[in-house]
Amino acid sequence: MHISRILLWVLIFSLVASGAVGIAIFLFADFNPREMKILFSTLDIGACSLAGLCCATIWETRYKWFSILGISIVAITMSLLLYTIWWWERLENFNLVLTFVILSATCSHIALTLLTQTPTRLVSWVLGFTVFFIAVLGVMLIVLVWHDDISEAFYRLLGVCGILDVLGTIISPILSRTQRFEDVMEEG
Repeated sequence: MHISRILLWVLIFSLVASGAVGIAIFLFADFNPREMKILFSTLDIGACSLAGLCCATIWETRYKWFSILGISIVAITMSLLLYTIWWWERLENFNLVLTFVILSATCSHIALTLLTQTPTRLVSWVLGFTVFFIAVLGVMLIVLVWHDDISEAFYRLLGVCGILDVLGTIISPILSRTQRFEDVMEEG
């Protein structure tokens, strides 16, 4: 069995298990502090499993290295969040936790974007710019976490990058599909 299949089954199992625990807590728990920690732990495991699955989607492509990087970052994020949930009073730097949450979301978003097929140069360019703006947005969000004195211009640039990120994320797969459809029509 390939490592990617094993990883996929582990992630699916963790999603199902955390979902079952979460449902049990909602149905039968008193919502005391320990049960809330368990509930937030299941949320963490579920969210990180989903992020890991997003990163794993490109495992068998030329972007395997990015898949490994993303899965590693997600695993660190899950561990940091579990530590934060259970031992909040010992946590020394919450900014580090937020940084890894942003990195996990950024890697997951990039991995899903890289699934877009690039039948033409135009699609490749749009995809490249989209990945660039996803990464820039992630870096800018990390800057927001670590710095308090941010200028208005930074927020404006953040908004522009966010819009370009969303546009590219939506346009890339549509453009790819349109280009492939046109190729099929020309061949037919």
